Amino acid sequence: MQKENNKIMPRTLKGKDAWRFVASLENRTMDIELFKEAVIQVIKAVRNNGDEAVREYMVKYYGVDIPTDEFMVSKEEIENAFARIGDAEKKAIEKEIEIFKIFHRRQKPQEIVESGSYGRIRLKWVPLGRIGVHVPEYP
Repeated sequence: MQKENNKIMPRTLKGKDAWRFVASLENRTMDIELFKEAVIQVIKAVRNNGDEAVREYMVKYYGVDIPTDEFMVSKEEIENAFARIGDAEKKAIEKEIEIFKIFHRRQKPQEIVESGSYGRIRLKWVPLGRIGVHVPEYP
């Protein structure tokens, strides 16, 4: 990824560079225990320190310092970005959104209700109000 005006920009690989990248992914190995420990540390830091931990990791790994109050993308920013892409990209995004919705509707467990002399017990699945997603760059 390239950085431009404190924003991370995608890098396009073509020809031999793209094939070298694919080959490097196929040939790399990883110590899974070392990887798990690193991930556990990140999760603990984010649980304990929230967005500030995320900001610190972005500075550490990407050299990008984004204030935590700018983490959430506004509706206006999404609309502006959507307006700058072509029809084919818009259709692809809309198709993916629909696929995700269908998949996760099917994934959702059924509500469980048990009643008896003890009263009523209910297990209800409630969707999250919002989520954060971090997609790390490739080597």
